Amino acid sequence: MTALNKEKLLRQLSKRQRRREQRPAPATLEVKPASQGQMSRMVNNYQDLLQNIEHFVVDAYRSDRSDEIDDRAVMEGYRRTLLGNRPGPSPAGRIVEAVTEARVMRDRCAPVADELWHDAIRALMRSVKNNSDLDAGETSYLDFVGRFV
Repeated sequence: MTALNKEKLLRQLSKRQRRREQRPAPATLEVKPASQGQMSRMVNNYQDLLQNIEHFVVDAYRSDRSDEIDDRAVMEGYRRTLLGNRPGPSPAGRIVEAVTEARVMRDRCAPVADELWHDAIRALMRSVKNNSDLDAGETSYLDFVGRFV
């Protein structure tokens, strides 16, 4: 390699490095609710799975002595579940724990494929979005599904 080629290569490398440094940091992963069509498919074909998950979530809500679990916490808990976050002491963390318990229970009876499980969580996120304005302290979604589980 000639000195000219080495110099050119070094300039190209430094350009690439500058471009990398100028790139914005990667944003946190965004998790979107199911589309209306996907939600309808899940409700029509997997209503039992959705109700199993909702049962554990509503149970966590009803047994929450701190009154911190609301629709926002449920939505955040569903989002964290899809991202693979671990349960924690926060209201959303308690929802993650409830969803995890639902998965363990469901897998004992008949294992559920990860893709189907994620589709179910996204469908439930759509349900939260459809039934709540997600205002602080609002429990419209929890009250709605609580009548069915």
